[in-house]
Amino acid sequence: MIRSDEKAQIVAVRMDERLLHGIITTQWIPRTLCDRVMVIDDVVANDPLKKEVMKLSKPVDKALSIIDRSTAINHFGEGKYHGQRIFILSRDLRVLPALLELGYPLPVINIGMYYAPARDHVLTKRVALSREDMQIIGVLRCAGCSFISQYVPSDETVRLDRALAHL
Repeated sequence: MIRSDEKAQIVAVRMDERLLHGIITTQWIPRTLCDRVMVIDDVVANDPLKKEVMKLSKPVDKALSIIDRSTAINHFGEGKYHGQRIFILSRDLRVLPALLELGYPLPVINIGMYYAPARDHVLTKRVALSREDMQIIGVLRCAGCSFISQYVPSDETVRLDRALAHL
């Protein structure tokens, strides 16, 4: 139930190349108990066709936002999502430090399937990070954020914090 007198709560964060797709819709969203699914992606948000295609995966009982990083930061800063439980899907780690700066605590960050163009650090068969990603993750880890990789809920959770600390 959405309560307008409460600050928005980010209940799940997933970095995923495919953003909103079948596994997210059928397996992850039901586990989050979210009110809103938020796709934060500059490319999809600014491509009407890609945006419409992504909307086809929207669960019937959830609100959906498909917005660029700047809009997301502005909307959170303005308190637009008061009382909502939000599941963030993105391919852009840069949005996360901005959300922390706005005072939004982040849950464990699930890097589900994420391949940086410059694959400087391969952590699992589905996670490859760039140097820039590692810098952002370093900032997030210093702020107390924790990282896992789990493709589907039935997979074993791979804790990435130890591997990230050694890179």
